Formats: sequence, C-alpha cells, structure tokens
Amino acid sequence: MELEQRNVTYPYHLDSRVLPGDFLYLRFDRFNRASQSWLLAAAPSRTGTRSALIVDLRFNGGGEAFSLSDLFTRFFPPRPRCRHVH
Repeated sequence: MELEQRNVTYPYHLDSRVLPGDFLYLRFDRFNRASQSWLLAAAPSRTGTRSALIVDLRFNGGGEAFSLSDLFTRFFPPRPRCRHVH
C-alpha cells in the first residue's frame, strides 16, 4: 500500500437567508477576511427587525483568530449564550 499526500479543498460556502419565524440564518465555512467582509456587509441590514439570529458553524473549520474575535465582538454581547442542538 502506498500513501500519497494531497491537499483536499471543499467549496467555500456563504449563505444568508430569512427562515420561517423571521429568523436570520447565516452560514460561513471559514473565519477569514472574506467571510468577515461578507458578514459585515450583509448582516447589519438584515438583523435589525429579525426575531433571532442563527449562526451555523457546523462546517466552519476555523481560520484567522483576528476575524473570529472581531466578528464575535460585533454580533454578541460580552458573554454570549451558546446552545448545542443534538
């Protein structure tokens, strides 16, 4: 058996939509400057009157610590309440 090292990439996903119940759903798969710019441009205009904000990070593999920190401080109170759904 021979093993070969390869870089595996997957499509970068950005999604913003309003779900039933007036919930704003946001999905982005990486914490980087591109997703940070997208989120800062898209979300404020859509979050104002929404019932809730859902941030789907299930497929987010991480990324830049600066982007993560900046996004969380802009969208969440100092101590966000996070829930896990199984």
